[in-house]
Amino acid sequence: MSEVSESEAERASTPSFLRQIARRRSTAERCELCSAELSPYHQHLLDQKKRQIVCSCDGCAILFCGQAGAHYLRIPRRIRALSNFEMPDLQWESLMIPINLAFFYHDSAADKVMAMYPSPAGAIESPAES
Repeated sequence: MSEVSESEAERASTPSFLRQIARRRSTAERCELCSAELSPYHQHLLDQKKRQIVCSCDGCAILFCGQAGAHYLRIPRRIRALSNFEMPDLQWESLMIPINLAFFYHDSAADKVMAMYPSPAGAIESPAES
């Protein structure tokens, strides 16, 4: 007769639903609005009030954007380089953006253009008046 290890005895006594809850979660990125699993190439929305970017599935992007007074703005997937755009170094430095990449949007509530830049912690608003 073989001895049953302590962990095997615990596992046998643990109800199966608890084991299901304790399963490792998927590392896939999820929609921040409905929790659907996202593909690597997915939508991003700007929460204008919180000034935060959220990852979104296509369904939520369609549902929560596009109407007058919508809570979110869809961030376009296209990237446009402004080939003839020039900004003096001093003016760029006044934006206090530590990298050479930023995106701009019109904040209708404040009625001004806002500058944001990507970071490991998510998009960060430029502290300087733009």
